[in-house]
Amino acid sequence: MDRRRVRPARHVAVALRDRQIQQAESRLGELGWYDDGTTELRFWTGANHDPLVPIEPSLLVWERLTLSDGTLARLVTTVAH
Repeated sequence: MDRRRVRPARHVAVALRDRQIQQAESRLGELGWYDDGTTELRFWTGANHDPLVPIEPSLLVWERLTLSDGTLARLVTTVAH
């Protein structure tokens, strides 16, 4: 067993300015994200004009994955148009 001390990953907080993403995020339960039959959500988003984390006008696909410990995760795919 490797006994070296593992440093926790640093996380950078980014404020997304795109209203479509914020609205979809706030409505996950209402949209059925946590229901057994829902594995994917799709929605259109506009540009956020942020040079650090740019978001271009596109179709976003959020796919729900279940990790081995039962935790839900989200795979995000951007489909440019």
